[in-house]
Amino acid sequence: MNVNEFKSEMAKHAETGRLLSLAMGISEQTFSGKMNGRDGAEWNATELAFFKKRWKLNADRFEAIFFA
Repeated sequence: MNVNEFKSEMAKHAETGRLLSLAMGISEQTFSGKMNGRDGAEWNATELAFFKKRWKLNADRFEAIFFA
């Protein structure tokens, strides 16, 4: 995952980790761990779909963020 691009999308949409974690139903700590790849934490398919839909990401942008 490209963390800088992820954070860029967060800023573009004026969202915070707290807001996104609440919308996703996960803890802020879990969100942060997944965002930073801490201890091998990764987004699951449902979470990836959440970001794609919420931020209206096209396939190229989605891949640039999550599969860099």
